[in-house]
Amino acid sequence: MRKLRWVALSIALALVLPVLAACDSGTPATPVPTTIPTEISSVAVQTATALPATTSEAATAVATAAGGTLSPQDTAYLNKVSDLATKLQNSQEIADATKATGDAASQALIGGNVDTNALTDKLNKAVTFVNGIADQATVLNPPADLQSVQDQLVKSVNSYQSTLTSAQSAIANQNWTDAGTAIAGIAQAATDLANLTADLAARSGR
Repeated sequence: MRKLRWVALSIALALVLPVLAACDSGTPATPVPTTIPTEISSVAVQTATALPATTSEAATAVATAAGGTLSPQDTAYLNKVSDLATKLQNSQEIADATKATGDAASQALIGGNVDTNALTDKLNKAVTFVNGIADQATVLNPPADLQSVQDQLVKSVNSYQSTLTSAQSAIANQNWTDAGTAIAGIAQAATDLANLTADLAARSGR
């Protein structure tokens, strides 16, 4: 049973690794050795290549858009959304919490020691960061024709919040299988964010 849980968790964590590559502060990340089994490496590759356009590309498209069918109000709103999306994608807090949780879950399931205080601190910082983004998203006043963009933004933020709080709960209960499974949800959150940025890019190009 322990072996089956380890394999399942390894697959889940493989889906998270490509996401971490996109979450940086603008400087090249230091390569981190992993223990992901080689037989599931293709899953990580497929996840990495399946995501839509990056937030930075969408942000550039929105910032440089002029004319078309976008009103000044539309452009101002889309720029605000793009800024929040970029902050989410580049969040070091989310990247640190994701990696720390995945590493801790892997170690705990093979009997290794875990510094739960340090892990909890990283998760708390990530949750605080995402909650701040959520507060900023809430006060946006989208034009009527861009309500769907607001809905996508809220969905993306909620995905990150749900993932991180689920990981927090699992760690508080010392349930490391659930912790690893929960943090793997970052992959879905990143997909939701990528869908948003793809929509931003499409709208700005009208």
